[in-house]
This record gives sequence, C-alpha cells and structure tokens, in this order.
Amino acid sequence: MPPQVIKKIRAIRLVKREAVLAVLESFDPGHTFSISESERVCPTVSRATIRRVLGDLREKGQVKCLGTGWWARWRGMVCVA
Repeated sequence: MPPQVIKKIRAIRLVKREAVLAVLESFDPGHTFSISESERVCPTVSRATIRRVLGDLREKGQVKCLGTGWWARWRGMVCVA
C-alpha cells in the first residue's frame, strides 16, 4: 500500500476516535450510557471503534464498565479530555 493511502486511513481513524471522545466528553461525569447510545450519536463510527476507545479509556481509569453483555452500561469517571 502506498504511504499516502496509509496516512489517509490513519487520519480517518483519528477523526472517528475524536468523534467518540467528543460524545463521551459531552456526558457529565457519573452519567451512565450504553454503546448503543454512542452509536446513535455517532452513526458513522463502528461499534468496534467505540469499544476500542472505551477500552482505552477504561485502562486509563476514565470510564468504568457496569455489567456485561447487551445490558452493559458505562460510567464516565472524570472528564475525558
């Protein structure tokens, strides 16, 4: 793959990640939300990308997963930005 194509793909990924972060940032700390809610607000972002961002934030202690499976809710622990 040419380097220009790789740069474009990386830029698109960063834009989608930033979109997810902007949505999460709009929630108040302590607000609970589901991945489905995030998908409705960011319809162009895949569920996998949203999960990846949430996983990264969970490792940093910025969000917490409350439950598992379809009914799982997430809680913002601190301001994401």
